[in-house]
Amino acid sequence: MSKLLRLYLSHKLTQRKSVDDPEKLNNSIRSANIDLNPHQVDAAIFAFKSPLSRGAILADEVGLGKTIEAGLIINQLWVEGRQHIMILVPASLRTQWQDELLNRFNLPSEILDGPALKKLQKDKSKTNPLTENGIYIASHNFAYRYDIYVKEVNWDLVVIDEAHRMRNVWRKGNKTAKKIKEAIKNYPKVLLTATPLQNNLMELYGLTSFLDENYLGTEFSFKTLFVNPIKKQKKFDNLIQLKERLMGKIIDGEISGGILTRTLRKQVRGLVKFTNRYSVTEDFAPNDNEMELYNLVSDYLQRPVLASTRATQRNMMELVYRKILASSSFAIAGTLEKIIHFLSKRLQNEQKATFDEVVYFIEQARISYEKKFNKKFASIIIKQAEESKDLVQEILPGIDDIEINLEKLQEENEDADDLSEDEFFDDKLKEKVEREIDHKFTKEEILTELQDVLYFYYLASTIDINQKSQALIRVLKKVFAHAEKKKWPQKAVIFTESRRTQDHLEKLLSANGYDLILFNGSNAGKKAKEIFDEWADKFPNEAQRGSKSISIRKALIWKFQQLTKSILITTEAGAEGLNLQFANIVINYDLPWNPQRVEQRIGRCHRYGQELDVLVINFLNKRNYADQRVYELLAEKIKLFGNLFDFTDKVLGTEIVTDDGYEVREVALAGLGAGLDFEKKILGIYRHCRTSKEIENGFKQLQLELSDIIEEKIEDTQKKVIQHFDEEVRQKLRIRQQNLDDSLCKFDRQIKMYLDAVFGNKIKYETDKIFQFDGNRYIFGGTTELMREQGLRPVNLGLDFVKQSLDKDKELSGKWQLKLQHPKESGRKYLDEYIGLDCQLVLDLITFQRKTINNTEEIFEQLVPSMIIQKDSNLIKVDMHRAEKIFDLDVVEEVNSPKRVHDSLIDYAVKNMEIAKQQIIENNERFVDQEMQVLDKFVEESLLKYEQDMQIIKNELKDLSKKLTNNSRTMGFHEKQEIYEEKDKKQKELFKLQNKYIQAEQQQLKEKDKKLMDLRGKLQITFASKRLAQINFKIIS
Repeated sequence: MSKLLRLYLSHKLTQRKSVDDPEKLNNSIRSANIDLNPHQVDAAIFAFKSPLSRGAILADEVGLGKTIEAGLIINQLWVEGRQHIMILVPASLRTQWQDELLNRFNLPSEILDGPALKKLQKDKSKTNPLTENGIYIASHNFAYRYDIYVKEVNWDLVVIDEAHRMRNVWRKGNKTAKKIKEAIKNYPKVLLTATPLQNNLMELYGLTSFLDENYLGTEFSFKTLFVNPIKKQKKFDNLIQLKERLMGKIIDGEISGGILTRTLRKQVRGLVKFTNRYSVTEDFAPNDNEMELYNLVSDYLQRPVLASTRATQRNMMELVYRKILASSSFAIAGTLEKIIHFLSKRLQNEQKATFDEVVYFIEQARISYEKKFNKKFASIIIKQAEESKDLVQEILPGIDDIEINLEKLQEENEDADDLSEDEFFDDKLKEKVEREIDHKFTKEEILTELQDVLYFYYLASTIDINQKSQALIRVLKKVFAHAEKKKWPQKAVIFTESRRTQDHLEKLLSANGYDLILFNGSNAGKKAKEIFDEWADKFPNEAQRGSKSISIRKALIWKFQQLTKSILITTEAGAEGLNLQFANIVINYDLPWNPQRVEQRIGRCHRYGQELDVLVINFLNKRNYADQRVYELLAEKIKLFGNLFDFTDKVLGTEIVTDDGYEVREVALAGLGAGLDFEKKILGIYRHCRTSKEIENGFKQLQLELSDIIEEKIEDTQKKVIQHFDEEVRQKLRIRQQNLDDSLCKFDRQIKMYLDAVFGNKIKYETDKIFQFDGNRYIFGGTTELMREQGLRPVNLGLDFVKQSLDKDKELSGKWQLKLQHPKESGRKYLDEYIGLDCQLVLDLITFQRKTINNTEEIFEQLVPSMIIQKDSNLIKVDMHRAEKIFDLDVVEEVNSPKRVHDSLIDYAVKNMEIAKQQIIENNERFVDQEMQVLDKFVEESLLKYEQDMQIIKNELKDLSKKLTNNSRTMGFHEKQEIYEEKDKKQKELFKLQNKYIQAEQQQLKEKDKKLMDLRGKLQITFASKRLAQINFKIIS
């Protein structure tokens, strides 16, 4: 076992790399439990390519794995010991992020919310426990509410997922984004978004300002140079300049400059496997009772005034009740019962009806409807109202059935381009709300409405079978038979908007022999507890990590995955943040009107990592014209469901990739923003249109608006500012793939050489790449999911037995006499001219230290081999790159040797180390130059407002002078005097502006110089060198 080889390889493998060295990611790539793609590695390298980098916007299209790109960056920082990391995400994605980091990168993390923070404060006995190292995952709202704690911590990295929510930070009223930006302004950041540009270029200004306030100039200069020419004059000339500033230039396969990187799906075809989505429409026709119920409740919702809800809740009420009405008769029956309770309280509190009077009224109605429907009904047990009860504050009756999170709804409304409700709804609706607020209900009016609602309720109670659920039974038999034939997983995910419908489907499908998992906002049922207990027994450590609610979610998904043939029935709230790519059948039992919600549902299964095409099944009421038109819009105009599917289709389940409309889909969804506007416009059609013709006209208008959005977005010239030419990107990724392959191949070869040298025969090889050691199976190189399932672990530096040995061998040093074997293969004969000659080599390690943008110490190393050969009486120097090749040779003989080396070799080693140091110094200057360009540009653009104002006055003075010259003979004395006075006034204004300009320029230059001094100070390098080895050797043939 060669000590020299072990010494060299232990340092070579663990050598800390500079931030701009792509090879720094090698071990992170090898330790990740995922098949990484070149665009993901490219994005991770792009994010931090300078010690002065403040981060980047990673804006790959949906489905390209931005979470993995961020995970790779986080993993690398963690390995380097920079372990203070905050990840800000929508609340529903916190668990998903925690799972991704643990499962993909073996990284522990902690989910933060208010209660979790208080618990940490207690456990750690600290006011701000975030000052301790760790990966903290929190919602955007957490950073807003607890900004005082967030800003106290010197974060090594802050990741913001769904960062487009911050795009309007430049607007005055956007308090949340501004506060978050202020809390994290001094720390490196990575912003993740698939839609960095949705409506106008100011969104790009907002996002980049999160990273660097000065990067795109001032708000005024950005609007003047880029926004206004497009908006007012339709001029796009400056977009090329903006694109270069945002995305940099691709030169010889590498990106120079830039702050945003974006890869499109079409640019990685052939490198990344994509699957399509297909759809099946299952028609059903409600029976007459179901239709009567639907029409009666629908007419009820269209009444001018309603006692069952407050005017201020009318919009939400109609939206919620229409969802419930379309879901099932069981769902609406439960809601109608809640309305009955609400009206009875209102009668008692406002109309002073007695409790007995109300009970009697409801009982008489029950007896009457029992005779009408010839069916016995249970009595409705109402409660005596409390006199102090304030009904104005009462939550909308029945809202609990669809698990609406009012806080989340408010957040989404705020996120919808800051539109107020006034902009969503027309004047007729505002008049209706005002009329309802003014309306004073009489006792008779409320009793009449209560009588109607009682009739709807008892009619709903007569309906035992829903035609839609019968259609579900039919389609499940058909789709599971097809899944079996195709060897797909026998799994389906059913989405419903109603908890009561979920209960109904559980009873129905259980009776038909299906294994079911129920998933909703509470997950509090008996079966959920049993599954949790089973999971906790199997994974006790996992059960201790995180909150109980998060653990129950994990347990339910685990059980769903374990069952051979199973169905997950989930509500909207329940499914948020789930990864279900092991299933490929999505059933929309209820279809939301908001396209974004539909996409989020399908995206639970049709996501990165899905290996099969995804089948989406939708239910369509053939007796409801409006429902049909909504479906047409979603399916045909927005392409939400992909291509229509025939159960004999031979394409499905193969690797043939067809156009499933993803480009139109992504453009439409981006154009619709949060989708709330679209959803409310559909509600407006249901609300106002009664006849087929009215419905047709309403949807025609909506379709025209949607067409305009899609066409405008597809043709949007602004989009070019955030994308490189396709062939440029493909070429860049091909080069990245080649360089990555070469780099990883070298890494794998070196770690194999090291393990062979250290452990020898203790390693039992199955193949040249797979071996057994200490009861475990390992593989050199990347692993597939199948390999990992078979128990193969990728060899990386983090494995305990590897790390312990490396740490020990790095302590070696010495002087040796060696004989090295020259390889017999002709392809490796790169040192044959040195065979038989006396050679000497010294190996030095230089450690460099400098600071990053947030004052964190960056330490990196370089091995410097210096070699001379003696030929006759001459000493010949060998360049460093060639000298390092000797470590690829086999050591035949190695003994300790006190023999000195030539003084000229020592001098040569000093010179080589100086060259290495000089290269780092030059790199540092390059980093500063890049920052100087940004600062110079900012100084120039910050003065643009003064320049423009001065030019306006100069033009006015010119016009006044021209007026005097052209009209001097015809102009009277007083008129001339007025012009002279005006000129004098303008001259003084100009002089003041010029003074302000000079002062502003001096101030900006002073601040620029200060920033440059600070940057140069950070990049002051300290050097330390250590002699590792000194050898005399001969190469033998």
